[in-house]
Amino acid sequence: MLKPKNMKTEQKRPNAPLEDMEKQGKKLPQAPDMERAVIAAMMVESACIPQVAELLEAEMFYLPQHATIYTAIMWLHRNNLPVDLLTVAEALGKAGQLRAVGGRPYLAQLAMTVGSAANVAAHAAVVVEKHILRSAMSISDDTMRRGYEDSEDVADILGDAMEGLKKSVYTIERACMPQHIGALAQCAVNETKQRCALRQEAEDLDNMRADGSRTAFIFGIPSGLPALDIATGGWNNGNLIILAARPSVGKTALSLWFALAAAKSGKHALFFSAEMSCNALAHRILLMQSGIDADKYRRYACTAADLEHIDACQRGLSAIPLYLHNATGMTMEAINNKATIMNDKGQCSIIFIDYLQMLATKAQNRPQNREQEVAGVCHAAKRMALSLNVPVVLLSQLNRESMRRADATPRLSDLRDSGSIEQDADVVVFISRSDYGSCMASMEHEGKLIVAKNRDGRTSTVPFRHNGSMTHFEDFGGAGMGDGLDEVFGG
Repeated sequence: MLKPKNMKTEQKRPNAPLEDMEKQGKKLPQAPDMERAVIAAMMVESACIPQVAELLEAEMFYLPQHATIYTAIMWLHRNNLPVDLLTVAEALGKAGQLRAVGGRPYLAQLAMTVGSAANVAAHAAVVVEKHILRSAMSISDDTMRRGYEDSEDVADILGDAMEGLKKSVYTIERACMPQHIGALAQCAVNETKQRCALRQEAEDLDNMRADGSRTAFIFGIPSGLPALDIATGGWNNGNLIILAARPSVGKTALSLWFALAAAKSGKHALFFSAEMSCNALAHRILLMQSGIDADKYRRYACTAADLEHIDACQRGLSAIPLYLHNATGMTMEAINNKATIMNDKGQCSIIFIDYLQMLATKAQNRPQNREQEVAGVCHAAKRMALSLNVPVVLLSQLNRESMRRADATPRLSDLRDSGSIEQDADVVVFISRSDYGSCMASMEHEGKLIVAKNRDGRTSTVPFRHNGSMTHFEDFGGAGMGDGLDEVFGG
């Protein structure tokens, strides 16, 4: 391998005022997780490097070690040398920079950050966005400093500021340039090959099971209802999922079941409720996990054995990454800010919001009708899903038009207040209960999940069962959320 004599990292650190802000505990715009994901993708699938190179330069990374590693990768790429964990480590070592970036252990940790380069462009775009924000802040601080000094011509000060802002605009435009199909197709092929291999491994494991049982294989986050996971592929990153129903059908209960299943699978689930307090949600989740009779629980008629079981369930819940937040009066901007903070800490894998029509809206200096307000919330939810690269499950009410039809099955046209809900959503799931607004008493505690829109798959109908208090859900065939967790939760 060539010795990387001229491998230099061109990375600008924040100017003095911005450094002072950091010292005061004010966090500058940054996305360390996205930086790690980009570098990992480049080491795992070198075919994506040209795609990343069109968007990023070393100076755009916030963390110096990431800028250094990126420079090493680009040096290898320009010299037509293979790029992987070993070659990057060797290049950094020969340049005398391996220890400064955290050594081989840190590179190995980075390489395990992502499984494929499928979302590398979206991750790189977030890194660019944070760099532009820091640059704009730096330009503003420099302009203010020179203005206070009052020793230069105003035209020079404003000219420099305009030039700096033009560069930022150019960076935004470059990040949004069309991408060549060759690089995109290579990433798609690599992702497909990897997922096929993983699926084959799962099927091989199933074939080895003595009892002949099989597991639904999905790539997204599980819902706790295997039949629904098969229909949707699980909740996938970057997707906006609308869970809709008429009032009192069970939107909150089912979404809590989904959130609990996600957390049990090891995914960090955030649940924002504009309708219920965190304390009320916690009681519901305890009922879901304990299986205690809801009426007995609410009448405080639990036996000593019941209370002991509830204690065990509480200890189990303490071990899973499920976070609740009361969102009464909150806007989507506020929810996005809180989710971003959690995401920066590595504590946001999926977001649930209950529910769309109760979220406050932020006026944009002009009056808006209800349809425009709801459209704004939906657009913001979709942007959040893409920018954080997590699934967002947004609950929504249906209008009552379907109740006036002979066939009361929900339709996409029943989504309340805005057609933009359907447009922005990647997946739309309706909850339809046979015992709601019907005289079909024989169908009590049974319902259907209607996947009315599925951008990446087919539409379908998934029957399910639930108990009377809506604290337990299962497939019509009896399968519920993952086996093997009962010991943890005292079941």
